[in-house]
Amino acid sequence: MRINNWTRLEPSSHSEQMTDAYAARVHDPLWFLARQWQTGEFAAEDAGTPVATQIRLETGEITEIDPAEQGGKRIPVDKSSIPLEALIEREPLSAKKARRLA
Repeated sequence: MRINNWTRLEPSSHSEQMTDAYAARVHDPLWFLARQWQTGEFAAEDAGTPVATQIRLETGEITEIDPAEQGGKRIPVDKSSIPLEALIEREPLSAKKARRLA
């Protein structure tokens, strides 16, 4: 006979205020320094300076889609009629289902 027992650790606060939790107090700052030394953070040639990044963003409007089941026929997108997700993910209706619904 096998019995699985799971224990879940959850934080519990005895206070209505979350200021202590948001403070993120460190009880042993030397431990953090030791971990940085162990992982080699202090050996960085650039002395740990932040990296500069540049981001370029271009956007465009979707005007038509080309669903696979249409055989290359493009469908214009009308934003006011049906959500784009429903238009893309819908499945074609089989003849049998169409007769049942009629």
